Amino acid sequence: MTPASFWSVLLAAVSAVILGMAWYHPRAFGTLWLRLGHITPEHAERAAERMVTHSALSFGACLLMALALSVLAGALELEGAGGSVVLASFLWLGFAVPLLSGSFLWEQRSSRFYGINAGYWLVALMVMSFIVVP
Repeated sequence: MTPASFWSVLLAAVSAVILGMAWYHPRAFGTLWLRLGHITPEHAERAAERMVTHSALSFGACLLMALALSVLAGALELEGAGGSVVLASFLWLGFAVPLLSGSFLWEQRSSRFYGINAGYWLVALMVMSFIVVP
């Protein structure tokens, strides 16, 4: 099986960025995430000044992830919705959950902060997998 098309990989990356914008929007989890992360309005303002750069870097990271999902799905010969769920679930449990646990274990972030971030990556990996897995 071959990896997904360039357009599928691009769409998956765009979807992850859009999902992140919605997930961390103040009307969703954004306000709570800022409070739980101890991010002050001043810090958020400084970060907003670099929004274009951060957005471009985030998109690049999501593009690499979508490409990796596509190559992995092709190498494992995964297909359909079942293959998408298996791929996203294993990657989330095997990589995202352990990597994000540092914020909870070592940075003294709350379990809810950890849950918001882990939840985003579960949904993002699912969406991206549904797009790149044929």
